[in-house]
Amino acid sequence: MHSTAGFGGVADHLSALDAAVDGLLDDGLSGLSDTDIVETLQRMEMSLRKAAAVGTRLIVESVERSLPDKHDCSTINTFLIQTLRISAADAARRVAAAKKVGTWHHPTGEQLPPDLPATATAQRDGAIGPDHVHEIRGVLGKIPRSVDPAAVEVAEQIRPQALRAGRDPQPNSPGPRPRRRSPTPGNNCSATSTPTAVSPTTRTAPGNAASAWANRTPIS
Repeated sequence: MHSTAGFGGVADHLSALDAAVDGLLDDGLSGLSDTDIVETLQRMEMSLRKAAAVGTRLIVESVERSLPDKHDCSTINTFLIQTLRISAADAARRVAAAKKVGTWHHPTGEQLPPDLPATATAQRDGAIGPDHVHEIRGVLGKIPRSVDPAAVEVAEQIRPQALRAGRDPQPNSPGPRPRRRSPTPGNNCSATSTPTAVSPTTRTAPGNAASAWANRTPIS
C-alpha cells in the first residue's frame, strides 16, 4: 500500500507514471509500423534516462535527511539495497553517480553545483543514461589532479555533447561488423562504427585524458 499523505504533486506524478507504464504493458504492438517501434524504443529510453536522474535526486535527498540512520542502515548503499531490493553493485554505482551529478547542499542550505555539470544536465534531458554517466565518471576520475582544472572542465563537456549529437552510441564497440545486407533507408545503425569519443590515448595514458578530450572540437 502506498501512502500519499503529504505527497502533493509528487503523488500525482507517480500515479500518472504507474498508469502510463501499465498502459504500455497492455497496449498491443503488432499494429505499430517499424518506424513506430523505433520511435517507441527511443522515447522509452529517454524517459528511463530521465527517471534515473530523478533517482539521483532521491538519493541526495535521502542522504541529506539522514534516512539511512533513521532506518538503521550503516550507509546509503545499504539503505538502497534494503529499500529497493537491488544488488550491492547496483547500489554502489548509483551512489557513486549521485556524488558526481547530484545537486547537493551545504549545511547552511546553499545549493552546490554538480561536480560534472554537463553530464548532469545531459542525463536530466534524457540525452545520456546511467551507463554513460559511469563511463564519463570513470574516465575523468583517472585524470591527475595536476591537470589544469579548466582543461578538465572542457573535457567533461565533450562526451555529453557527442552523445547529444548521436555520435558514438557504443563507445566500447570493437568496430563495425560485416553486414549481410545494406541498411534500409533511414537506418542510422552505421553510427555505431563512429570513432570513439574517448581516444586510445585516453585509455592508455590517463594523464593525457583532459588534454586529449579538450583538444577535440566541441559539437554544437
